[in-house]
Amino acid sequence: MKKKGKMIALTAVLILTIGFSSTTCNTGNTPDYSDGFDGTVKILIKSSKPSPANIVFLGDGFIVEDNVDGGFFDSKVAELYNYIFSIQPFAEYQEYFSVYKIYADSVNREAKKNPGDSTPNTAFNSTYNYLGIDRLLVAQNTSKVSKYANLATPNPHIIIIIVNDVKYGGSGGEIVVTSINERAKEIVIHELGHLFMLADEYVDEEYRQAAGITLAHASTQPNVDVTNNLSEIKWKHFIGLSGYYDTAWEGGYYFASGVWRPTEHSVMESFTVMEFNAISRETITKMIIHNAGETYSLEDFLNRDIPPSGLRRATNNGSENPMPVQPEIYAKLLYGDQKIRARFNGEHD
Repeated sequence: MKKKGKMIALTAVLILTIGFSSTTCNTGNTPDYSDGFDGTVKILIKSSKPSPANIVFLGDGFIVEDNVDGGFFDSKVAELYNYIFSIQPFAEYQEYFSVYKIYADSVNREAKKNPGDSTPNTAFNSTYNYLGIDRLLVAQNTSKVSKYANLATPNPHIIIIIVNDVKYGGSGGEIVVTSINERAKEIVIHELGHLFMLADEYVDEEYRQAAGITLAHASTQPNVDVTNNLSEIKWKHFIGLSGYYDTAWEGGYYFASGVWRPTEHSVMESFTVMEFNAISRETITKMIIHNAGETYSLEDFLNRDIPPSGLRRATNNGSENPMPVQPEIYAKLLYGDQKIRARFNGEHD
């Protein structure tokens, strides 16, 4: 996301035109919410894999009237679900995911416009203008988020909160947050990339220097490299293959020079194009396969991979770019968020 030219981050499919035939799930932990749907878990898809990647959708700013079968919360979950699973590699590997939604009643709709505001009163206390960044939308009551997410599964790999507010905003990290603004879903895809350990591919020297990011740090990231030698670069196995256009574009991981990215544009570079490049699709797929207890094979990946036939343009035509994380929390993400890694390694919080 770009704020007057200065970048700064949020951390977080064949199109399925479906009406969810959800299954209500009682995990045994679910409190007695006899007055309505609050706390009710519904299964959207249940993977047959013994260890699937679990996605949990929650809503904030949805009042009782919104949280009914076929209601407004259901419609917003369906929209975002369809969008996520319209993008590769999530589309091709959908059978590796179990997806849940959980109703959470708020007293009021919308989100706070500043962290200190007393209203609106919402389930997870979501607010804009976090850290003084107007479009940085976060859920402040993270302990309650975890409590609700754990009603669905003890190991929620990906938690996505949809905030019932039309103002553009979102964030990422352990919890991906998005408003219902049409453009905000693009934040979700970028932040999912970070959850699968992908690095930002854009340039922001001011931020890089403030965060103390070095070429040694860049060398550890899967989707950028510190060499432009095409016979040595990390994605060399895709170069020259039919349908693959990966090469070496200078500039990436906030560096203007000395670091190369695979493609001119991707969802990790800007919101100009809503596609992952080949090495990013492979990195995500490796984590999905590993989490399921299966062995990754490049041959299998190439047989299933569907490179973009055209560049899917973002809703906002690239006018807003992803924002890198604040320097004071960068250390947590430098070598990959350990909590997130633990989730995909089968360890529970």
